[in-house]
Formats: sequence, C-alpha cells, structure tokens
Amino acid sequence: MSPFRKREVGEEEETMFWAVFYIAKFREDENEYFMKRLKKALKPYKPSSVTFNELNTFLAVRASLPPQTSPKPDEEEKIKELEARIGEAANAYAQKVMKKYDKELRKDPEIIETIRIFNNLLEQNPEYIGLFNQQAQEIIKNIEIEYGTVLQVARIHIWDFPGLEYDYAVVAGVRIEFSAALPDYEHLIDETVLFSFSRRYQPPTKKFLDEIQNAISQAMKVFKIYSEETDPKKQIMWNQPFFEAVQMILGKTEGTYELMQKIKRQTLRMTGIAQTLIKELKEEEATDVIKIVKQFDITPELEDLAKQTETMTKELQETAKTARKISTQMKTAEKEDRAAPLITPEIEELGHTMGKLYLELETLRLWADNWDDIPYYTAAPGAVAFEQETLAEEELKALARQIPEDAVIHGENIFKTYRMGRNTIYALRGVNITIKEGEFVALVGPSGCGKTTLLNVLSGLDTPDRGRIYLKGDNIATLADKELTKTRRDDIGFVFQTYNLIPELTTLENVMLPAQMSGKPGGETKQKALQILEDVGIQEFANQYPEKLSGGQQQRVTIARALINDPSIIVGDEPTGDLDSETGQAVLDIFKKINKKRGVTILMVTHDPKMAKQAGRLLEMRDGQIISDVW
Repeated sequence: MSPFRKREVGEEEETMFWAVFYIAKFREDENEYFMKRLKKALKPYKPSSVTFNELNTFLAVRASLPPQTSPKPDEEEKIKELEARIGEAANAYAQKVMKKYDKELRKDPEIIETIRIFNNLLEQNPEYIGLFNQQAQEIIKNIEIEYGTVLQVARIHIWDFPGLEYDYAVVAGVRIEFSAALPDYEHLIDETVLFSFSRRYQPPTKKFLDEIQNAISQAMKVFKIYSEETDPKKQIMWNQPFFEAVQMILGKTEGTYELMQKIKRQTLRMTGIAQTLIKELKEEEATDVIKIVKQFDITPELEDLAKQTETMTKELQETAKTARKISTQMKTAEKEDRAAPLITPEIEELGHTMGKLYLELETLRLWADNWDDIPYYTAAPGAVAFEQETLAEEELKALARQIPEDAVIHGENIFKTYRMGRNTIYALRGVNITIKEGEFVALVGPSGCGKTTLLNVLSGLDTPDRGRIYLKGDNIATLADKELTKTRRDDIGFVFQTYNLIPELTTLENVMLPAQMSGKPGGETKQKALQILEDVGIQEFANQYPEKLSGGQQQRVTIARALINDPSIIVGDEPTGDLDSETGQAVLDIFKKINKKRGVTILMVTHDPKMAKQAGRLLEMRDGQIISDVW
C-alpha cells in the first residue's frame, strides 16, 4: 500500500506510518539489530503489522497503527513522540555501527603503515610525532562522527491518516503537510529519500575536499623549495625514511585521481534529484511539497562539488609531478653515494606537511568508500520497484485480456535487480514491451543498460522481480517448470554470441538434438535438419565437427539448431558479435530470410548500428528502460 494513497472514511481506520533510513551495507548483525529496535519503538502503539523493505542502501519500515493507539492528526506532541522513539532507534543503530567501524578504521592497514613511516621520519622531533598521531586520531573520529550522523539523520517519515484531507511527511528534517487527495505516487519515495540523504552527504564531503586542497597548497609550498633548488649543497640528499615518505605521497596522489572520479560520480548521482522530484510533483499538482523541495534544493552545491573534484585532480597531478622530481633527485644523490645527512628541521617540516596531506587523502578514501552503493536509479523518474507486486487471480485475468491478440511477447512493468559485490544493479526498471507476430526487432544500447537481462526474462530464462511477461498469451509466471521448459524448447529458438555447440557431435547431430529431446522421429528429424542446413548455406559441413568450422559457420549451425523445432520466436543475443563484418552480414541475411519466408518473430540484441538498422523495428535502452521505439 502506498503511504500517499487516498482512502475514504471507513475504508480503513488504521494509520500508516513509514520511516525510511540510510543503512550500512554488509552489516547484517547491526541491521538486524536496527530492525528489532524499530519494532520495539513501535510496540507501544500495538501495530497490526510491521514490514521492512530494502531499497538498495535504504531501509523502509511500514507500520499499520490501529485507531485506539495511533496518534491523531491534531495530536502533534504524540506524533513527535513516536518520531522521537524512531529517532532513538536510529541513534542506537548508528552508535552500534560506529563502534565496529572505529575498530575497523584503527586496524586499517594503510593508516597503520602511514603512521609507521611518518613516525620514522619525524623521530627526531617528538612535537611533530605527537601532532601527527593526534591528527591521525582526529581523522578517524571525524569520519566516524560524520558517518554516524548520516545514519541518524538521513531519513524521512511519512504519515497517512485515514479519511483526512491532508497527511504529514518529514523530509530533510522539515515537517511537510500535503494533500491526501494526491493519487498514488509511491514511486516518489526513492527520489525523496535520496533527496534527504544528499543534504547530509554534501557538507562533510565539501569539508573533506576543502581540507585536502589546503593540505595540497601547504605541501606544494614546501615541495617547490626543494624541487626548484639549483644549489647542490641545498638540495635534499639521500635519506631512507624521507624517501619512503615521498614515495608514499607519490603513490597516494596518483591513486587519488580515480578516487576523485568516484566522488564526482557519487555527487553527480544526486544532482538534479530535486528537479526530478519537482517534475513529478508538478504532474501530481503537489504545489505544497514543491515549495519545500525548492526551499531545500542543494543542486548548485552538488554541482560545485563535482567541479571541485576536477580542479583538485589537476592539483594532485601537479603535486605528484613535484614529488616525482624530488624522488628523482634523491635517487641521484644515493647513486653518487653522498653521505646521508641527519634529519634536519627543514626535512622534519616537509615530512610533517606530507604526513598531513597523506592523512587528508586517507580521509577522503575512507569517506568515499562508504558510499560505493549510492543508488543511481534517479536517472529515470520512478524507476525502482519498491515492493513486490501481488495481484489477485481475477486481476491477472483482467490484465491478460488487455494483451493485443497478435502479441507473441508482451511484458508489463518489468523490474529486475542484482547484487554485485558492494553494488546493487537495477538492471530493469519498469520496462513495458510488446512484440507482435512476424516482427524483426533489434534491441540496442550501451553495455550494462539491461539488454541481455531483458532478453532473458522475456524468454523465460530468468524471472523478473516484479511485473508480468506473456509468451503467446500465457503468463510465464503461472506455468509449471515442465510447461515453461517445453515452451522454451518448442516455441523459442536461441542464438547467442557464443555458439554453445557440443564438440563431440557433428553439425547434423547438433542441429537434430533439440528435436530428439522433444521425442520427434529420428528419420523425419534428420531430413528436416539437412533441409535447414541447406537453407542456412552450410549443408556441405553436415558431418563436420565444430572445431573444424569457422566462427561464421558455427553460428549458422546454431541458427539451424534454433529452427529445428519450428519456433515462432528467435532470440539472438549479439549473434554477430564475434564475427567480422562480412560474416556478420551473412548471418544477419539469414535472420532476415527466416523472418520474411517463415514469418518467425526475431528479437535480437546488437551493439552494431549497421546491423540494428536492418531490422524492421529498433528499440533503444538506457539505464534499464526502453527510451525509444522506432519503426
């Protein structure tokens, strides 16, 4: 149920309360503890149900509060009391995460090695050592505090009161009263929570970047004194601890280029989020909420943050260049076997300056690593499945009756999400697609946009997280495994970029295999296979094994194999991807011939624009959605 859905008086007397939080990924024990604390916070209100939904890096709790225990819309103190209890649960969760995070930071191998090397360099000056170690501890504490604040504060609350003309939401720490007459716009939750999160993410990120810029400026002042010195007597001579420190700074600055790009990507994911919200709210005529969004919009600050990373990358490149020059001077001094001087006050000053810069760069690394999994789904409005869809049998039947009669493939509201390492990939985000009998459709788009995933779910090789897929009128979600297997075997022919031929079987035997698995007579199947091999122009290789065939010839075999059971649909995933242009065109000509002469529907993924243009219809994908449909 949407927290924004309008309800009539008497339809449902329960109040719906939502709270959505940023959570620490891959901390299962702490997150489980958090959910228990949230349930405990809600217990005095005797909720009839409490459910949790995870939206990438965010956790939503939804509670149904009966009228006997729920605060009334005009009982502001009671509303704040419940919200305070939720806030206390968030604080306890943040403290628990921070406690473990503190241990991890203090065991971080890069921080430990940094402290060791710079302590060696500064060993002649206890004052510098004490100051450096204090700075290292302050950095750890600063990251903990800022991270913990995000966990505590980056959240939204939503109240949906029954039979009321307005509801409440708390976004960016501000209570919003909005019209309960708005239609269902649950899809705004994902944008709203990221909008709230961005307001907590931006200030500390800006602070850390500013401190790095100051440290770079200080380091360069000292660096240039030594790197531009022409008097050999005043140039830095060989010193092992100092050389190690310079090498560390050199490696760290060069390694920070990609880190700056990460910060930029993280920031750009949040730019424009306010505009996305405003655009969708305008469609809902939610002028009251739009005012709040505009008031707290920090898009300019986020854009400045992204620009700052570009400037700092150039400054780091200059720092690395200077550090490399000093390193070269020291190597030259070592080769000349000069007497190694004692660590002078000047070297200690330089060492302390480098140590401060290194620690600030470490701060940014540790900070940015926390946000690897910031969602990017706002590239397309309302494009994340927040909940699993449940429809009654009668509703499903009614929807099935709306499918075009000539549709061989029909997909509605298809979502698919994957977890890859520390990231959540929203492969498909609300795709709607209809492919009619006899069409030749090419599916194009950049790598990672969801083409192969869409192909797999449409053909029944994979199942969507949400949505419905119909093959020749049948909802594949309602088919038993045997039925679905039979449908894939008999109605769909698959042609992939990799040929997947069985090396122990001849060309003819590979082609016959699907028909034999269907229980068709051997003699009839053999004659049919030979005819198809002739149609695809490879009959002379019927008794040859795959290893003796070229790539183009093997792909023709896979096409013949796909046709043996007279499928109504051919699904091709980059069928020409491993072939040269001439051979690829020959394979495509076979597809066109099959489509025209046999009336077979073809759905083909390709990266080659020349191939795509030869199809009768062109679908383009971006970020898990179809963005254009050209006939």
